[in-house]
Amino acid sequence: MSEGASTSNDLIEEAKLALNTLTAPEAQEIAAIKSVGSPALRARAGEDIEAKKAQARLWLTSFTDLVSLMLCFFVLIFSTRDIDMKVVQKMKGPEYHAEATKGVEGGQSEEMNIARVEYGSGLDLDYLEGVLKNSVAQAKLQDDVTISQGRDHLRITIESGRVFDSGAALSASGKRIASGLADRLKLLSNHITVVASPGSSAEWESGMAQAVAFGEEMRDAGYRKPFTVLAEGSGRGDGIEIRVEADTGGVR
Repeated sequence: MSEGASTSNDLIEEAKLALNTLTAPEAQEIAAIKSVGSPALRARAGEDIEAKKAQARLWLTSFTDLVSLMLCFFVLIFSTRDIDMKVVQKMKGPEYHAEATKGVEGGQSEEMNIARVEYGSGLDLDYLEGVLKNSVAQAKLQDDVTISQGRDHLRITIESGRVFDSGAALSASGKRIASGLADRLKLLSNHITVVASPGSSAEWESGMAQAVAFGEEMRDAGYRKPFTVLAEGSGRGDGIEIRVEADTGGVR
């Protein structure tokens, strides 16, 4: 047998082996191609089969896209649900829950007044006057003090007879008034000035001593913010005047 015949037989054997390894659908496709008459038709038929195979493999990509879209849809549905605050509080821990509860209780108070609110900034005089008058009435000091407006401040005037026994010594009534005013004024950020008004300029030193005594009593009663103490010989008569400045725009 010649070398060419041997090579031809080898190719035939390899072709048979390849046919034996094909799956049934692939073998049918090859058989269908062979049944076509001309080489051009067989080539076209082969291209059609390859196109169908490629199209069949697209299902995996389409399935992946579908799953991704469904995942996005369920995420959107979940995001529209109402937030369960109990779950959030469990995640935050007991300390956060206690702090949040404390804040809610403070915000749900039915009656909000100067005795229960610490203002973060100063108040204008008109509003401040109304707040202080209401606060003074609650403290039952309305018969002891007079509240009026100055040019750029609020005046809280107290007659000397209601404050001092003799000299710079505060009476029991004076201590009560100083304590009550300190309890209200400490909630405001407006700067205050304690002014003594002696009957004449010759009594300036005694007036200054009275202003200092009244200021110290306010400090002892809990007023911890800086304030000014001075004496003025206005000639209006003995007494103590607390000047509350207009809106400061911030906490001092």
